[in-house]
Amino acid sequence: MPRSQETAALAGFLCRSLGRIVCCLDGLDLEEQRWRPPAPGTNSLLAIVAHALANTEENILRLLGGLAVERDYTAEFDDRDQTAAAIRQQWMKLEPRAITGSCGSGSG
Repeated sequence: MPRSQETAALAGFLCRSLGRIVCCLDGLDLEEQRWRPPAPGTNSLLAIVAHALANTEENILRLLGGLAVERDYTAEFDDRDQTAAAIRQQWMKLEPRAITGSCGSGSG
């Protein structure tokens, strides 16, 4: 398989996996979305999903696609202003960019 086909297949697999991760927030109330294990330094479900999306954006769009990506690591783990609806909206914008950007055909 040519490299661009392999990259597109990988991006498709990652996007399907991330879509399932985003769906894990469905049906949870805000308290459940912000739940953290009872240990120091743990992250909420919202923060984990936000971090996974940001990591994907950086790795697929920037590394594979060569696009400019700005990332705010601190904001990824601050769930005070995050909601499942906002995460889903972010995913809906990222998914098509990840598919096209993985092949270097996106425009940023």
